[in-house]
Amino acid sequence: MSTASGGAVAAAPAALDADHKKLVGRARKNFDNKRYKLALKALDQVLRRYPRNGESIALKGYVLFYSTEDEAARKDALESWIKRGVQLEPTNMDAWRWYGIACRALRRYDDSLKALEYCLKKETRPDDRFVVNRDVAALQMHKRLLREHLATRLMGVREQPRYDLSWVGAAAGHHMLAEHAPALRLVDDFANRVTTRSSDESKLEMALYRAQLLAEGGEFATALDHLRSWRPKAGEVPHVVHERIAELELRVGHFDSAEDLFAACVEHETENLDFHRGLQVRFRPASPCRRHRCVLLPRSVGVSCRQPRPPPPRGGRAWDED
Repeated sequence: MSTASGGAVAAAPAALDADHKKLVGRARKNFDNKRYKLALKALDQVLRRYPRNGESIALKGYVLFYSTEDEAARKDALESWIKRGVQLEPTNMDAWRWYGIACRALRRYDDSLKALEYCLKKETRPDDRFVVNRDVAALQMHKRLLREHLATRLMGVREQPRYDLSWVGAAAGHHMLAEHAPALRLVDDFANRVTTRSSDESKLEMALYRAQLLAEGGEFATALDHLRSWRPKAGEVPHVVHERIAELELRVGHFDSAEDLFAACVEHETENLDFHRGLQVRFRPASPCRRHRCVLLPRSVGVSCRQPRPPPPRGGRAWDED
């Protein structure tokens, strides 16, 4: 695109009058409600009066893009309409965002990331910046740009601290870089901010995530104490907490307590093989998992508690499959 690459910028088209601005707003609402024909009808009225209005051209291309599943038609809408609208009105950040989202849908991730990063750099509306920040972070994660993803998430915390997603995304960014201490600080700061307005379900998720960060950082006893001390405002402690406590009891060597908890878990959900494996590990202190200090975190780590099968005898028949 000309602006992002430092080229010359075309002369700005005439601004829309009040009536045609209302038509563009009506087209946006119709698009949001998936009434594509009504949106195109309103945009055609605008373009008959202002044929070089970049926002209307880009929005028409965006509507055409999402009103069809044909890839050739989508590419035509991107190149003939959305890209042309951006070139005619390069200061319109909505057009840049539509271009970036359309490129992402066509799996042109590099072009999409460039457009959305430029939009994030120039966008001034706070709520729109939050949406663009989320889109940029998702693309950076898709391309495994973990350090850039973390910087984008931290920008969201600074600019939009009232959104829960900003805090959780920043903590997850540190987590994916194995930076457990900064992730824990963000989780604690977030928990202190939302103590009064959070539901028990949200607090439970944060308690489990904090325990996971502590365990992955090697602080198994601290994670265990954290989950033991957690209590909901009303009702009983959810069963998933007992399951995580049982796993941590194995980690710290409290085998009798782990046995009781896993037995209760088996009674509650008989068909869950993870609970049966927990009991097996309790009675097999020399298992491979214990030797490698990976006792049991089946859902998050995928550790298997089966003994390795010995090789078949030389020159003999291979072992039968289970």
